[in-house]
Amino acid sequence: MENEKLTPTQQNAKDIQELKNNFEGLNNKLDQLLAALAGSNNKTEQPKEEKKAAPAKDSDTEVMGNPGKYTVSSSDEITFVHLIERAPGLSTFIKLSTAELNLTTAGELFSFPKLQADEFVGKYRKWFEDGIFAVYNDDVSIRYAATKKIKPASFYEYSKHNLNSIGDLGYIELEDLVEKLAPAHKDNIIQYFKQKVYEGSAGMKDPRFCDLRKLEILNRLSGCDSLKYEIEDVKKMK
Repeated sequence: MENEKLTPTQQNAKDIQELKNNFEGLNNKLDQLLAALAGSNNKTEQPKEEKKAAPAKDSDTEVMGNPGKYTVSSSDEITFVHLIERAPGLSTFIKLSTAELNLTTAGELFSFPKLQADEFVGKYRKWFEDGIFAVYNDDVSIRYAATKKIKPASFYEYSKHNLNSIGDLGYIELEDLVEKLAPAHKDNIIQYFKQKVYEGSAGMKDPRFCDLRKLEILNRLSGCDSLKYEIEDVKKMK
């Protein structure tokens, strides 16, 4: 039997009734969900242990098993000192990715930001070990020296004297000083005395350096007769 065809008014009434029925069904489901949620909230739960946030890390470096004692920021400038005097025409040459330096004089200071300082120390660490370079004695640079396990300038007795003033030392003072020096510093002093003897032979004698006993002390401490020819030259000087 065919379904009786509904008039538009009857069809609208039917559609409205179906919508009401669907809406009532949804309300019933919503009531059930709210009741279940309320029951869940009434249950006693063990509080979860809060996780402690990890300490924020910035660009600082912690060293020597003592966090926070020695820190160097990426914004810090690290100052270094050139510890040896080069003979005329010679220099200590540094070549980095963003900088080049020619250093000739003991006590010359130069600075790099931390990233560039890291490159410098990594590339030329042997020269720090030999006493050609050290970090300067300001607070930031001293802390940086601790992070890299390199020596500050204050470690080197030699750094307290420029080469010309070493000529003013007495015999015992000179020997005590040179015995404590790193090989590069000892050699630097010997080369400076050689230069002064050469100048003395050319008529520019400085008695502080053209001193036979001082030359003999340095020659002995060199371990290889480094000054034997200079000693002969001084003996011939008037």
